[in-house]
Parts: sequence; structure tokens; C-alpha cells
Amino acid sequence: VVLTDVLPESFSYIQGTARILRNTETEKIEPEILGSTMRFKVGRINNGERLSITYRVKIGVNAKPGDNYNSALVSGCFISKECVNSNPT
Repeated sequence: VVLTDVLPESFSYIQGTARILRNTETEKIEPEILGSTMRFKVGRINNGERLSITYRVKIGVNAKPGDNYNSALVSGCFISKECVNSNPT
């Protein structure tokens, strides 16, 4: 499973701040970064398992005033090799 997150213009990920919470265990996770797109390789998610990824960003001087939003989606494949994507949130 891979989570892809696109940051708004002038936002940048602060290296070393990402954490993944799996059930009750928290560990570090680092994304692959290409421009404003971050890809977190989460790996296998067991049936009924819940995950949460948190991280910090730096907001640059060119960020647009007001609310800024990023979008994320999750993609992965079942054992049957059927692959699915979530809708961006």
C-alpha cells in the first residue's frame, strides 16, 4: 500500500518528522519526495487494521493567504492482484 500526498504550493516536508501509527505502535517513516509529491510506502495492511500518518511541513513565504489544502490518496493491491485507488481527500 502506498499513500501519495500532494502538498500545496510553497509547503515543504520537514525531513525526519513523519510517523506512522499502526494500531498502538508508532514508528518513523520517510516518504519519497518528488517536487511537492510525497509517497509513503506503507506496506501490507491487515484486515481491520487502521493507520495514521502525521508529519510537519514548513510554510514558505510564497504560500497563498488563507486556507491551503493538500490531497492524499491511497493505492494498493489485494492478494488476488486486483488493484484499487481511493478518492483524493
